[in-house]
Amino acid sequence: MGGVSAALLAPLALVLGCAPVAALYAARGRGPTQARCRGAARIVGAGAAAAALLTVAAFAGHPTSGPRVEVTMFSGLVLLLVLGMGATVLGFSSRSLRHEPYQERFAVIGSLLVGGAALLAVTTDLLVLAAAWVATSLLTVAIIRTGPEAGLEARSLRARRSLLVGDVAVVAAVVAIVAATGSTAVADAAGAGAVVIGLAGVLVVIAAASRSASGPFYRWLPDSLGAPTPSSALLHAGVVSGGAIVLIKLGPAVMPSWPVAVAALLIGGLTCVFAEAVMLTRPDVKGRLAWSTIAQMSFTLLLCGLGLYVVAGLHLVAHGFYKGALFLGSGSGVRGLVRQRSGPPAAVGRPSTRLVGWLVAFAVTGVALVAAVVVTGTTLTNELAVPVGLAWVAGGCATAAGLHRAGRLRQSVLVATSGAVLVALYLVVTVALEGRLNPEIGAASPTLSTLWVLPVLAALVLVASTRGVDPSADTVLGRAWAFARQAGRPTAAPRFNLAGPLAWRPDRPTAPAHQPALVHLTGA
Repeated sequence: MGGVSAALLAPLALVLGCAPVAALYAARGRGPTQARCRGAARIVGAGAAAAALLTVAAFAGHPTSGPRVEVTMFSGLVLLLVLGMGATVLGFSSRSLRHEPYQERFAVIGSLLVGGAALLAVTTDLLVLAAAWVATSLLTVAIIRTGPEAGLEARSLRARRSLLVGDVAVVAAVVAIVAATGSTAVADAAGAGAVVIGLAGVLVVIAAASRSASGPFYRWLPDSLGAPTPSSALLHAGVVSGGAIVLIKLGPAVMPSWPVAVAALLIGGLTCVFAEAVMLTRPDVKGRLAWSTIAQMSFTLLLCGLGLYVVAGLHLVAHGFYKGALFLGSGSGVRGLVRQRSGPPAAVGRPSTRLVGWLVAFAVTGVALVAAVVVTGTTLTNELAVPVGLAWVAGGCATAAGLHRAGRLRQSVLVATSGAVLVALYLVVTVALEGRLNPEIGAASPTLSTLWVLPVLAALVLVASTRGVDPSADTVLGRAWAFARQAGRPTAAPRFNLAGPLAWRPDRPTAPAHQPALVHLTGA
């Protein structure tokens, strides 16, 4: 072990030990509950600072290793997400949950959940990975059950069943790989035979789907919204993205198997389109955010199936920070939009004017991306073409929305300039990170062609362009939107049946047929 790595062992110990110490302090520390919860947040924050130091060292070419753990460039970025978002949520909960009888419980379980997700990100041992996965599942159910007693079973029953399926799948996959290779190292997983790799890979995809609420497990995340807002935000600190993290770790070993890649492609692609449609029908802030998370994590699963691990890794880290912050600000979003709706109505431009705004927005952002590609001398490989294309679509839509709200020419110019600068900056950062991460987690020869992402993107464009279709119309699109609206309504908790957690059937809705459109949040 080199001198630099030895010098970084203390930060590594802080990264791995901050969560249990924070949980112990929240439970047994001195002072009132709110002060102890605030102290737990600061302890996790110190771990986040140590993770930043280790990540910088990894990007400088000095990854830090310990017994069965290693902080590389990718795992360092995940650590920043897990510990940074964990410290933020714990600090937020010390204020938002003050005087609540379950505040201490939230701080203790939340700290342990952050620790489990951090261990999952940095471990290099399959047995430790399986243990961290199962522990994170148990703590996820516990954090969902933390809160008001009303509706406790309804918000946690599907989570318990879905995550149990993922736990069994991960344990079975690890047992199969270890038995075939005789080694518990993640790096040795590729040495298992083709049959074992195919079986273990499909099991890991099933586990990833259960953790990200994809496929038949899509209901557990919306059901969990009955828990306090900090619980929903904390799930984005490496919990819902845990399946993608494990797939990226094991990707070089399992993704060359054709059934594994196809399973990830189908489950991720179909769920992404379905969840995006449901998200557009939800009238509530947290409901839209939850279904947006399902769509985004399913898209990450799709990227893993195509072998685009660098894109998937950057996507899950950026999404975790972005969506966690949106959940924490959901209350402010409600108040802001209520004030906006209570004001005088905004002027609605003519359709031709709005079309010009869209054309200008996409032209400006497209020119900015092309200019950034030329200036940086970037070659658009498969790893870069997908995020750059998505950045163009997202930046163009956001710029068009800003131009529609801008009232004066000066404001329009400012909006267009800001959109162009942001997409160009995004490209520069993505290129820099892709160049460093590709040798570490990039796939040399993916099984499926990257072009398989195009049908999914086309379906997403179709969903976005037909959102105004009347769901009562007796047409294919009308029936599809009626199904999406029905699927997004809150449902009663499923009763126990012999089929267990694998039972996937529609439940009777408990919400009224037409809910008031309280808030609409843009952006998936």
